[in-house]
Amino acid sequence: MHNQQSHSEQDADLDRFAAELTDAAYPVALKYGVSGSSIDLELEIWRALTELVRRRGRELLPRNSR
Repeated sequence: MHNQQSHSEQDADLDRFAAELTDAAYPVALKYGVSGSSIDLELEIWRALTELVRRRGRELLPRNSR
């Protein structure tokens, strides 16, 4: 079936979604004044969101789209 994605394609889609969420969350975090490297902050946000999005994405996606 053409609508089915491979596991790696799904992961790539979920990673892109996590990156979009990071882009949205990062300015908010900076607004509240975070000490340390802003690059470290952005990477930490991205890692946390990537883990969450991958875990929840796999739970929420229909089995036949996996």
